[in-house]
Amino acid sequence: MTTARGAVRRHRSEPKGDARRTALLNALDRLLDTHPLSRIGVSDITGEAGVTRSAFYFYFPNKASAVTALMGDMYTNTLAATSDWFDGAEGQPQEQLRAGIWLTANRWRSRVGLMVAMLDAAGADMEVRQVWRGWVQRFADRAAERIRRDCESGIARTALDVDALAMTLVGATFQTMEHDVRTIHTGHQPTDAPIDALVEVWIRSVYLTTP
Repeated sequence: MTTARGAVRRHRSEPKGDARRTALLNALDRLLDTHPLSRIGVSDITGEAGVTRSAFYFYFPNKASAVTALMGDMYTNTLAATSDWFDGAEGQPQEQLRAGIWLTANRWRSRVGLMVAMLDAAGADMEVRQVWRGWVQRFADRAAERIRRDCESGIARTALDVDALAMTLVGATFQTMEHDVRTIHTGHQPTDAPIDALVEVWIRSVYLTTP
């Protein structure tokens, strides 16, 4: 049986020039801009892509797996884009953290349909949920690594368990981002207040001083 996790690994090993797979993912991405995942059928995706149903199932066992593959690139790009804080680049860590959280929020806001589809798929499909949890854990692991280094350098709080703190903060981040994109997806204007509050929670929870 092909799992969603296995599907992602297999797809990434395929040539980037595979036009049919690219067409399917691009079609799904376009459809998610205007339709929830529950209202998109495989025939809708293949019709939009101009390929056969058998082509879809050659690459993906189901819609959720296709969403996961589409989401994989965004996850990788977001993790790379927030590397200044995670990797300890030169600069003020509080401001790097603030910039990273806002960059993540804006990336989620730029792909609302995809993000809601991924969240829905993770809620409905156990294998996709495992992939999603793996991504969350990866963010938490990298956050813990950074906090631990800052504790060693004397600029971060040391009274709390670092791994527990990182997972709590990352969990709050994903919950806040989910609420934000679901608000947008239902046609309402988001507010910046929850993201600003999230930033302050991170900074005050991790660092001894605020900028």
